[in-house]
Amino acid sequence: MIMLVGLWSLAFIHNKYKLTGHYFYRAIFPTNALFWLFITVPLLSTIIFPSIKLLMIAFQYHFISCSFFIVIPMLLERIFNRSFFVVFWSVLGGINMALFLVAMVDASFFDVARIVSAGSFIFLFIVSCFIWFKTSMVKTSIEYIFMVRFFWATAFFIPGIILDITSDVTKVLYNGLFFTPFFYLVIVAVLFTLPHDLISGNASLDMSAIASKYSLTKRESELLPYIIQGQSNQEIADQLHISLSTVKRHVHHIFTKMNVKNRFELSRLFVNVSQMD
Repeated sequence: MIMLVGLWSLAFIHNKYKLTGHYFYRAIFPTNALFWLFITVPLLSTIIFPSIKLLMIAFQYHFISCSFFIVIPMLLERIFNRSFFVVFWSVLGGINMALFLVAMVDASFFDVARIVSAGSFIFLFIVSCFIWFKTSMVKTSIEYIFMVRFFWATAFFIPGIILDITSDVTKVLYNGLFFTPFFYLVIVAVLFTLPHDLISGNASLDMSAIASKYSLTKRESELLPYIIQGQSNQEIADQLHISLSTVKRHVHHIFTKMNVKNRFELSRLFVNVSQMD
């Protein structure tokens, strides 16, 4: 079930980006994809290769987790719009990978590798919180809302995640007490419940000026924010209590006046305007 939910979330993020063109969805995709691999690869290994050694399952789990030291700093750098020392974290992730490779040769070294990995993740979490608190963000932006929810989810699950890393992961897995998959499900829920948003909270658009520029009617101007937020025609019709055919007619007129063919082109137009502003 977790694997299917993960695929669903990847498709959701991809479609959101295609619809809105918002950089946030492109930025979050690698992290979510790695989370899916992190959960899926060990589970598929046990299904496809029933006789696989438990040490190999643990190695897969830990080795993939080291890649988070690359994708998470890259994500936070985009969200915070400031340097997050990606090279440093990538080197730290490489060191962790090297330690687990050594542990594959010498199993007695595995505990050392796990302790270093746990300490590295705690360090990443602390630094992330520090830089976030030092960064000014618009509280109504999709980036800020995501960060708040991601922070509380991580703070709640981090004891269990550290337990997964430092304890006998395969023993925990087969006893059914494995915290990280539940953390992943919470992050997926965070993504699915984010508010509709196209323009970054760091940008401000004058809708009245845009309506005047493109000669939009009052009703078309009323529909425009819903369209650029990524809402479907049916959702707009439900919220404004008008018929679906009426919404389609107004959307067609908006596309014609703004010289775009679809929602994707409209979203790209607004992204470009927000960046120029």
